[in-house]
Amino acid sequence: MDLLLLGGVSPHNKDWLYQVKDALAPLFSRCVVHEYAHWASAAPQIDLDHELGAIRSQIHDLKNYVIFAKSAGVVLSLKGIAADVLRPEACLFVGTPLRYIHEHGHQTDVWLKDLTMPTIFAQNAHDPSGAYREVEHYLREHLHSPRHQLLELPGDTHDYTDLAKLQQLAGSLIS
Repeated sequence: MDLLLLGGVSPHNKDWLYQVKDALAPLFSRCVVHEYAHWASAAPQIDLDHELGAIRSQIHDLKNYVIFAKSAGVVLSLKGIAADVLRPEACLFVGTPLRYIHEHGHQTDVWLKDLTMPTIFAQNAHDPSGAYREVEHYLREHLHSPRHQLLELPGDTHDYTDLAKLQQLAGSLIS
């Protein structure tokens, strides 16, 4: 099984995403980190359509893969799955960014209907981008697949730095 890793909007996610890759690499045959175009150009926002096109060619050789995504990477994953660009076996999403979703008008409520593969949503209790309880309510309202799990993690930031916990969660998806 392979792994596709997608980070959040901020360029500081890049270094963290490579740390996550190193932590999860023992579980997977291949790990692919997708670097967003706006990270190199210093543009303030991600272009979801551009990134889905770039990912399409990047994952061409991946057959059975899991998506690990944080924040805007969750939004990108949901859009890609709904558009049938991404076809993961399972997903591990951390830091689902409800504020970002609402501010930018992303149709995640529609895209969630296509999320049928096993998925773990891990959310910090007091994540400023969407607290656990807010994400729980949102998913209860919009995600009707029985193949998802929502886990509350301790924390009051949008950072997900417990690499051992992320490895444990990824391992539970593929076991």
